[in-house]
Amino acid sequence: MKNLLLSLFFCLPFFLSAQSNSKIELLGSLDYSYRHYANSGIVQSLRSSDKGKLNYHFQLNYHQKLKEKIWLRIGLGLASTGYKTEKVELRYGSQHDGQGGFDPFLSSDERIQTKYNYQFLSIPIALRYDFSQKKLRPFVEVGLNTNYYLQSITSFFVNGDKSDSRKERENQINQIQLAPTISFGLSYDVNEKLEIVAQPNFTYYLTPTYKETEDLSLSNGLVKEHQWGGGLAMGIRLKLK
Repeated sequence: MKNLLLSLFFCLPFFLSAQSNSKIELLGSLDYSYRHYANSGIVQSLRSSDKGKLNYHFQLNYHQKLKEKIWLRIGLGLASTGYKTEKVELRYGSQHDGQGGFDPFLSSDERIQTKYNYQFLSIPIALRYDFSQKKLRPFVEVGLNTNYYLQSITSFFVNGDKSDSRKERENQINQIQLAPTISFGLSYDVNEKLEIVAQPNFTYYLTPTYKETEDLSLSNGLVKEHQWGGGLAMGIRLKLK
């Protein structure tokens, strides 16, 4: 299925090349990402221990004009989302007080922080409405990203030293995740062939990150979480005809 969609994306410009009003776009976005909890209970402690982090997404898009101010966009991209924990004091077994806690007089100067990243191959499709046909054009865009899970990267920071743990095709994670997106932006004609684009955007993953499970050894399966992110995308568009 994924190979078929990729083939259709790369063939689309050739099918539509006889038509005018088509564009190729290269877009990149710096995002703030976090997770939304869809259930309660055990998640209250999680909310107080983790927070959002900076992430990104990149896309190569093809635009085709449908009507005077309406455009269809289809693309291929790489999306990263995730979150991080607060920095906490690193504790060792020798610091236990024997009663289920830690001896307050045996403190450590070491701090540890964990960052979680999920990377996806993204296939976006969207409709854009231009509010004018002048050189500077405000627009609104609504679409749906079909995201194919690639890998998870967990980064550990201990006093500034970083180590990564990578897992590809992790079975606990939903392999296909749908994420609607909305953006408002501005495009500007630099010349007859080139446009520059800036657009604030927001994306919410409808599909939970983890598959639901009753296996208590898989704690993530008990937390129904949805990734989300928002940021500022900037890019260029090249007019084909």
